[in-house]
Amino acid sequence: MVTNEELFRKMQQELNLARNSEQENERIKHLHGLKILIELYAAEEGQAPSTVPNEAVASKSSTQQQIFSNQDSMKGQKVDFEDGANGDSLLDF
Repeated sequence: MVTNEELFRKMQQELNLARNSEQENERIKHLHGLKILIELYAAEEGQAPSTVPNEAVASKSSTQQQIFSNQDSMKGQKVDFEDGANGDSLLDF
């Protein structure tokens, strides 16, 4: 069995490696390792690994759904701007 102190030490190591990584893919790899260690800790403690309250997740999901709904309702419609720029080409001014 792994002690909490060992997990915290490994978490700190992964965080430091991520913080000091110069390449994005290396940073992501270390952050993924940190995520796995956090999930392991949460599972051992009998807790859900999510630290975001369910209300915040529901609110974010609702907001995202509204945005996508608005985008779907505007498909195929042109948007008129004040300066009259509404051509089909990027070069229309």
